[in-house]
Amino acid sequence: MKELIQRPHIILSVENPVDPGKVKRAVTHDVALKALERAGKGKVVPLKGSFDNRPERSILISDPDETQTALARKLAADTGQHSYIESDGYSHKMISGEGPHAGEVVHGKGTTFYSEQPED
Repeated sequence: MKELIQRPHIILSVENPVDPGKVKRAVTHDVALKALERAGKGKVVPLKGSFDNRPERSILISDPDETQTALARKLAADTGQHSYIESDGYSHKMISGEGPHAGEVVHGKGTTFYSEQPED
């Protein structure tokens, strides 16, 4: 997994929208995975995690092309996601889509790897 996120990548989920009433289009995790796989050449990998102490499946796209990047952004927006991540492999942007911080971008650098799952 490390080698996939040390390259350009996007991480998003289509589950657990901030405000279910603002969801433009409901998309299941499996449908989003297949759409992203068909959309381009980047490697698409399902992930299991949590958000706000709730289980959540996410999607990693390693080396996304322009079509996959555009689709990932649209999926995050249409499914009412709090945020998603775009990275060049070292510098990261967490882009807020819904909620009180909509439109804000938080920049970060580096990645910390854990041998055990950290607390949420």
